[in-house]
Amino acid sequence: MAFESNDCFSAADTLGYIVAAEDGLILSSGGKLERDERVAKLIANMVRIIEQSTAQTALLNNVITIQYDHHYYHVNWSPKKIVILLKSNTPSVSVEA
Repeated sequence: MAFESNDCFSAADTLGYIVAAEDGLILSSGGKLERDERVAKLIANMVRIIEQSTAQTALLNNVITIQYDHHYYHVNWSPKKIVILLKSNTPSVSVEA
C-alpha cells in the first residue's frame, strides 16, 4: 500500500491517513481513510474541544492517540493542519518457509 513519499504515511503499520485543515476539510488522504470525511470532521471537532478546554495550550503536546482493540488513530496538529494516521495495533507476524 503506497501513500505519499513521506515515511510516516508508508510505514508498515500505517493503514491509512488524512491530512485535514483545522475545520476538518480533507487536504489529502489515502489507504483505509481515503476521503473519509466523517473521521476528519469528528477528529477536527475533538481537537477543537481539546484546545478550548486546555487553559495553557502552549503546554499542550498537540498529539493524541485514540486506542481500539486492533487499531488506533495517532493525531498530530498545528494551528493550520491536522494529521491523522490509522495504525495497526496487532504485531506483524513473519512466516518462515
